[in-house]
Amino acid sequence: MDSISEERSMAAIRQVASDSILIIVSHKLKTLATADEIIVLESGQLTERGPLAELVNDDGVFNRLWEKQ
Repeated sequence: MDSISEERSMAAIRQVASDSILIIVSHKLKTLATADEIIVLESGQLTERGPLAELVNDDGVFNRLWEKQ
């Protein structure tokens, strides 16, 4: 999906699901920027969990992936 379509889709999903729990699976980390909590799995194991601001400042898997994207 191109970036514009993805942004429109995510905006529509957030509007419809504003009072719901929403699970988003994505390799494109920018998609997760508005998430309340991010769960990072590596080889099927939970490696990190927290809000974006915390994960980008930690020295972990999420930060390394964030820097690459």
